Amino acid sequence: LEFKRKKEIIGIEAKTELPESVIPPKINQYVNSNYQDNFIIEWQLEKKEQQISLDNDLDLVFTLDGDFKKIDD
Repeated sequence: LEFKRKKEIIGIEAKTELPESVIPPKINQYVNSNYQDNFIIEWQLEKKEQQISLDNDLDLVFTLDGDFKKIDD
């Protein structure tokens, strides 16, 4: 887990699947709909976006509201 100074979680990383309860619901829905055979192993909250990493080494970028933006290169 990675925290800001105010004890707000801004990052979670694991070697196995992260629990759905720690990922914003809209992002979970997107991954479940578009990447059914994969799971999230990392989530990062940045100033203007959120980013996740899947177990297939694919990084996806989302808005702060959880809308898909792009695949990160």
